[in-house]
Amino acid sequence: MLTSGYMRSYDKAKTLLVGGGEDAEKLSVSCSLNMASCMIKQSQWGRLVNTCSEVLLRCPDNYKALYRRSIGFRALGEAEAGANGNAKLEMALKDVDRALELSKDDDAIKRSREELVWNMVKRGIKVEVRMLSNSSRQW
Repeated sequence: MLTSGYMRSYDKAKTLLVGGGEDAEKLSVSCSLNMASCMIKQSQWGRLVNTCSEVLLRCPDNYKALYRRSIGFRALGEAEAGANGNAKLEMALKDVDRALELSKDDDAIKRSREELVWNMVKRGIKVEVRMLSNSSRQW
């Protein structure tokens, strides 16, 4: 698969960038985020969550890592029944909410949150719904 070749290239680049200073660190984060995009296309949800978590250890306010990790948590949560699945959906909501705080005008993140909330409500999970007027209510 084509994206696998890209992932190998990004991984090799990250290895070469180790210990290269601040610019190298930024490039390494970019490589990790690009790898995360490949993982989404390949439905590698566990690896996606791990890769984005590593980025967030270095850059806690990286909205792309938060958004992409929320996609992974959502997929894992939707695939798993019961409390464990619900917990993963709640982690996805926490990440997507933080990503929205950091990138308020991102339509993809907004849509992702709406879909996630809808799926959580269908599963019977109570969710605080943010309204445009900054008020909130529970469903």
